[in-house]
Parts: sequence; structure tokens; C-alpha cells
Amino acid sequence: MSQDAKLMCAIILFIIPTIEFGGHFLLRYMQGKYKHLALTPFQQRMFKSGHSHAGVFTIMALICQLLVDHAGYGDSVSWFLRIGFIASAILISGGFFFGAMGPGRTTTNRWIGLLSVSIFLVTTCLITLGVGLIRA
Repeated sequence: MSQDAKLMCAIILFIIPTIEFGGHFLLRYMQGKYKHLALTPFQQRMFKSGHSHAGVFTIMALICQLLVDHAGYGDSVSWFLRIGFIASAILISGGFFFGAMGPGRTTTNRWIGLLSVSIFLVTTCLITLGVGLIRA
């Protein structure tokens, strides 16, 4: 494993407790511990989606750090991929969370656009990494 992959994996491992904290918050909310928040059903669904996507995309980012080492790209493309994968995890969860913020919200706000940015970024990274792995 390269030093770059080790560094990014360490950073990602430090990010995972924030996802755990989010899951703990959601669990306690569903148990009725935060009744004062009065989230709408829409907000509850969006927050659950943000939490689950954060977990899946973060694990994917962790795995892809190892794959980037074998794609045969130079430093600039490799770093774009390394950062792009974890950035997409942050952006997609942010799109769900911020897109549903606000008292009594039942539809998305302008922050939902982060989902489109994240989808474009992760798709670009996945295709680039796949091409690199086939060519290497």
C-alpha cells in the first residue's frame, strides 16, 4: 500500500465516527428522545438516506484508495481520484441533510443540488478508476 493510500485511509477512518454519531442520533430520535425537534416524515426519510449513503460511499472510498495504487495514473489523477471518492461521500450525505433542513420542511430546498454534484463526481471517479485498472 502506498503512503498516499495509507494517509487517505487514515483520514477516512477518522471520518467514520461522524457517521456513527449520525446513526446514534437517528436511533435516539426514533426512540423519541428528541421530540422537541419535530422532524417531518420527509425530513426523517431524507436524514436516513443521508446517513446510509454516507456509510456506503465512505466504505467505497476506503476500498478505492487501494485500487488507485494499481490504476497506473500519475500523481495528479491519483489524487483527484483519492479526494474525489471521499468528497462524493461528504457531498451526497450533505445534499440529503442540508436539502431537508428547515422547520416543517416537506420538500427539498436548493441544497439538494449537492446530490447532482456528488453523482457526477463519483461517476467520473468510478469510470476513470475502472479505465485505469483495465489499462494497467
